[in-house]
Amino acid sequence: MTRYTLLCLLGFFYGLSGYCQDTVSTGYGHVLPEDFRPGSVVIDSNADVVVLSDIGHAELTGLPMLGWRVQFTRYRRLLIRNQKGIDAAKIEIDFDPDRNGTSKLNSLHANTYNLKNGQVTKIQVDTADMYLNKDKDGDVTESFSFPQAGPGSIIEYTYTITSGSMMRLHSWEFQGAYPRLKSEFTATIPAIFNYAVTTIGTYPVIHTVDSSVKELEAGNYLVKTLVYNQSFAYGDVAG
Repeated sequence: MTRYTLLCLLGFFYGLSGYCQDTVSTGYGHVLPEDFRPGSVVIDSNADVVVLSDIGHAELTGLPMLGWRVQFTRYRRLLIRNQKGIDAAKIEIDFDPDRNGTSKLNSLHANTYNLKNGQVTKIQVDTADMYLNKDKDGDVTESFSFPQAGPGSIIEYTYTITSGSMMRLHSWEFQGAYPRLKSEFTATIPAIFNYAVTTIGTYPVIHTVDSSVKELEAGNYLVKTLVYNQSFAYGDVAG
């Protein structure tokens, strides 16, 4: 089966630099009893894990004196259905220490949820249980697992990392090893940049665009420009 992938590549840019700040509403920290019993045509008995929500936001943002950066925020929520799905609770996040620092990510937060007697209990992942390793190419990997995660548990995590490269804004895969009930990606790009969006696959992804005028700052420039939010969404994607 062909997987659906979104690629955002920089075509060209001109003019002044800018700054745009936007946030993605993720629902982090709010799990209800019904979330443990999702209903979807793509969930079958062979699904060890169900991705309840996978949301990404790539923003081309500017910083005074530092110029342009790509800021990427991701939020994921998964339901572990059986013992085979426990491996999904082992997470590794790679990042550039030159852009994000050499210590643990302050933006990384994670929780385990279990349903007991109809009540949702939450166990927060402690930063002491998150570990750093350096790769050969200089990148840093932060890894962690979820306490008390087992069959029937919901796990969720969110983080933000920064990249200095503008040539590739970010790619996004709507389909993966597990069925995904909600998959969304938003790119926030000032109008003074022009990115080519390439899609691979045949799924009917919903594409919406909105814009607003912002006063942006990056490097030594300050300019008022139009900023576009391009959103791509798809639900109930089989694994």
